[in-house]
Amino acid sequence: MDVWSQTSLSAHPARPAVEPWLHGKQADYPETYVAWREDVPDLTFGVVDAEDLEVLLAKYRVLAHERLREPTHQFQEKFAELAQKSDPVRRLLCLKPDGSVTVLSVRDVADKRQAEQLRYTQLILPPGCGSLDKGMFSPECPDATDSGAVLVPYDLAGCELDDVSGDAATPTDERWQLQRLGEVPPNKREQPVTLPDLQAATLRTFAAERGWRLLFRLEGAAAEGEDDADTAVLLYFKQIAEQTEGSGSVLLEKHLNAAAEKAADLAGRLGLSDEITRALVLAGQFHDLGKRELIWQRAARNPEGSPLVAKSAMPMRPRLLAGFRHELASLRHAERGLDGVPAEVRDLALHLIAAHHGWPSRQHKDLAAYRSGTEHGVWLTWRPYLRQLTLWLLPMRRSMPDVYINLDPCNPGQCYACCGLIELFELQGAQTRSHFELDHLFPHKATFVVETETAADLAENIALLANAKCEAVPRRAVASSKQSTAGADAGEPKSKDSMAPLLIHLPVRTMTLDWWLDEFWSNNSDLKLWAGNQSSLQIWTKLCDLVPAKTEPAMIFETAEMAKGRFGVDPRSAWEALDLGYSPNEQNHSVRTYPPVEVLAAIGLQGFRPKGTRRTGLGYCLWLSPLPAIVARTACMQPWEGLLRAAYAFRLEERGSYKYFSFAERAISVQE
Repeated sequence: MDVWSQTSLSAHPARPAVEPWLHGKQADYPETYVAWREDVPDLTFGVVDAEDLEVLLAKYRVLAHERLREPTHQFQEKFAELAQKSDPVRRLLCLKPDGSVTVLSVRDVADKRQAEQLRYTQLILPPGCGSLDKGMFSPECPDATDSGAVLVPYDLAGCELDDVSGDAATPTDERWQLQRLGEVPPNKREQPVTLPDLQAATLRTFAAERGWRLLFRLEGAAAEGEDDADTAVLLYFKQIAEQTEGSGSVLLEKHLNAAAEKAADLAGRLGLSDEITRALVLAGQFHDLGKRELIWQRAARNPEGSPLVAKSAMPMRPRLLAGFRHELASLRHAERGLDGVPAEVRDLALHLIAAHHGWPSRQHKDLAAYRSGTEHGVWLTWRPYLRQLTLWLLPMRRSMPDVYINLDPCNPGQCYACCGLIELFELQGAQTRSHFELDHLFPHKATFVVETETAADLAENIALLANAKCEAVPRRAVASSKQSTAGADAGEPKSKDSMAPLLIHLPVRTMTLDWWLDEFWSNNSDLKLWAGNQSSLQIWTKLCDLVPAKTEPAMIFETAEMAKGRFGVDPRSAWEALDLGYSPNEQNHSVRTYPPVEVLAAIGLQGFRPKGTRRTGLGYCLWLSPLPAIVARTACMQPWEGLLRAAYAFRLEERGSYKYFSFAERAISVQE
C-alpha cells in the first residue's frame, strides 16, 4: 500500500490494482475510456517501440475533455458490433492505468476474455473507428464520402487544439513539409509549412513563431522494404503559457481559491447535495497545500523568499522531488484545517485530496447511504497508511546527516550489509532514505548513501548490535523428531540446533533472524549456507565478538579478522581445498573473515531477500534514487519500470558441505 500510494510509480508486483482503493463501490461496473487521435495509424504500424509510446503518451497525454467513459461491458458490446461493420484487425492504442501501452485490434477489444485487462484503461482510436452519438460512443463509422474531419470531444466542446497539438513532417525534394494533424478550428488553419531540415534550431524557430515549444519528436523505423526517406516524423508541440504577473507562474493562494470556486460552480450546476458540495469546496481549498514544502518549491525553480507558486513558468525538476508526493503532504495540512467539520464531509474531502492525481471515485448524492454500503467505509481508505507515508515523504532537511560507505556492488555480502544498515537504523527509530552511487569507470566500485532524520552514528549502532543479547529460539517440533533414544523428555527441545532462529534483543526492540529457514521453521531454505558443527547462534556470537568498537564508516566493509565460522555471504572469505592445497577446517585453521559484512548482511537478508532460487540463480537490484526503507525492500528484489537501478545475478557455490554467495555479474545496464 505504501508503494502504491506514490502515484508516479509504474507497474510492479508490489503495487495492487487501483480500483479497490480509489474507485469506491463500483466493482460491478468497471469503466473504460475512449479518445481519438489522428496519429494512431502511424503509432500502431509496428515500427514504434513500446517505450517510445509510453513516453509519448506521458508527455502528450489524453486530456479529461478528450475522452468518453462507459462501463467496460458496454464498450465491448459496441466493439463487437464495430468489428462486424469495419476492419476487425484495425489497430488502436491501449493505455493502462500504470502508464504501460499496448497495441490492440478492434477484435481484441471485443473479446470477452479481455474484459479484466480493459478495466480503467484508455483506448485511443484512429479516425473513423467508431463515432460520437449524443456524447456517447457509437459503433457507426463515418460515411466514406464525409470530408474526413475527425469529430473528437475537444472540438465538440469548443476547446482549442493548440493547447496540445501535433504536426507531421514528410520529406519532399530534400526538404520537409509539416502538415497539421487533427481537425483545426477555422481561425487556426494554415497551409503546410516547408522547412529545409528538422534540426533543433530550425524547429525552435518554427515553434517560436507560433508560440509553441517542441514537446516530443518521434521517428519510427522504416518498415522492411520501404525507403527511409518516405518515413514520416511526428512532431508534438505544446503552446507556451501566456506570461502573467511578470513571471508566468500561478501563485499558490490564487490557484487554491480558483479551484474552490470552480468546485462550487460545478457542484451547483450538477445539483449535488450540500454535504458533497462542501466537501468539494474544501478539497479545492486544500488539495495543493503540500506545495508549500520547500522541496516542491525548489523543484519548481521558485527562489526562496518568493511568493509560493502552484504552477511554475519554468520547467519542473522532478528528480529533486525524490519521490515526494505533494498531494499526500497536503493531507497533513488539510487535517488541521478540517477540525470541526462533520466526519462524512471531512473523510470525502481528504479522500479527494489524496486522490486528485489518481483516479477519484464518482460522486453520489446520498453520501451517508453510500458510505454505509461497504464494510470499511468508502472514503476511509487513505487513513491506514497515508498519514505515515506523508511523514516519510516530507522534504529533506538541510541538516540531515549522511553516511557514506564504499563497497563492491558485485559482492552480494556487501550489498546486503548495506540493506542491514538500513534495517539497523530503522530499528533504532531513525527513518532513512538511501541509494547507491555507481562508478561507471570501475565496475567494482560504488558508494552507499544513507540519509537519516536524526544523527545516526554508524560505529555506535554497530557496537550496540555487537553487545546485544542473542538467544536461539527452540524449535520443539524439530527437536522431538531428532531427539536421541537415551530417554530424553519428548517435550524438551534439543540442546543444539544448528538452524535455530535467533532473537536479537536491542534496547528498543527485539529482532528475529530466520532467513535461512522456510516459513514453518521446519526445513532450511536455499539461503542456509553453513554446515558441520557450526550453528546459527555460534556464528552470530563469534562474529559479534570480532566486530570492531570503532571504525571509519567509509571503509567498514574492509575490516577483516581471522575466524573459523561465518554465514558465508561474503565471497572474499570463500576457499577451495584444491586451490589452497589443504582444508583449513581439517587443520583447525582460521580464515580471513569480514565480521561487519557478515553481521550486517545477516540483518539485511531478513527484510531484503534475493530474487530467484538456488536452481535458477539469485539476483538483487541496487536502487540509484533515494528511497525510504519500505520502498527500498521492494526495489531490491522486484524493481518497477522507471526506477533507476542496476541489477546483478549471482550463484550459490559449494565448498564441501558448505555453501557461499559467489561474486555477482551485472545483469542489465543502468536505466538512466
